[in-house]
Amino acid sequence: MQQHPNVTMIDNRVLVFPDKAAEFYDENGVLAIPDIAKEVPPQGTVVSVGSNVSVVKDGDKVLYTKSSGVRAEFNKTEYLILREHDIHCIL
Repeated sequence: MQQHPNVTMIDNRVLVFPDKAAEFYDENGVLAIPDIAKEVPPQGTVVSVGSNVSVVKDGDKVLYTKSSGVRAEFNKTEYLILREHDIHCIL
């Protein structure tokens, strides 16, 4: 299990541990990547939320806007700091 940093986010910011690759499977468990899926926004897991975050919470799997936020590194692991409005949905 990944040991995430103890970071306190402020305001409406969210710390996300990004997935390295999103995989798509058909009903038979076979990997299938349709053309539209190649442009799916990146996804990751919420690690910490600020005090003004109203919807997402720690542990949520989310889709977020590509190339948004600020990249941050803690203990040689890359994270992304986003504003809550850059998150499209909770998976």
